[in-house]
Amino acid sequence: MRNITLDSETAHPCLVLSEDLRSVRFGNTPQDMPGHPQGLDFSATVLGVERFSSGRHYWEVDVEKATRWQLGIYQGSADRRANMPKASGDQVLLTGSIMGTDFTLWVSPPLKKVSMRQQMHQVGVFLDYEYGQVSFYNVTEKSLIYNFSYLAFQGAVRPVFSLCFPDRDINSDSLTISSPQVPNHNIAVSS
Repeated sequence: MRNITLDSETAHPCLVLSEDLRSVRFGNTPQDMPGHPQGLDFSATVLGVERFSSGRHYWEVDVEKATRWQLGIYQGSADRRANMPKASGDQVLLTGSIMGTDFTLWVSPPLKKVSMRQQMHQVGVFLDYEYGQVSFYNVTEKSLIYNFSYLAFQGAVRPVFSLCFPDRDINSDSLTISSPQVPNHNIAVSS
């Protein structure tokens, strides 16, 4: 288990981080930002401070207050000009979306829809650097959502957190990194 914190240096300008750097929410939307190009961004991203180049790591994120979000692993460096992650294929992501009463999950790469019966409240992320494994768990149900195996990491990877831009002006979406309550969730990790 890891205590993950958010890296304010990599936060998209639309995001507001909590004082303890464990929660993120929208402040402004792109429409509110002077000089921001319209329609180019799908989500506002922030990276975790922690960088992993070996070992096994696990953290949990409360997604209950977000209608559209992304979690995962980012490999690469932040864009030095904007201090934000560059858009690239160097990400392993789980994307959740609620539209009305429908809840949908996607994993990438490659983009694949994952079936879930109901909305999740907490997602666990497991990284095994040496074995090239990233797994996503439904913490409430103590079940595996999806497992990526045989990934070839080159250099350090970092946790990535994104809130997808809302279709409406007011948005109270937020993600919160939570401390796992129990060290062993008795969740089987497959390779």
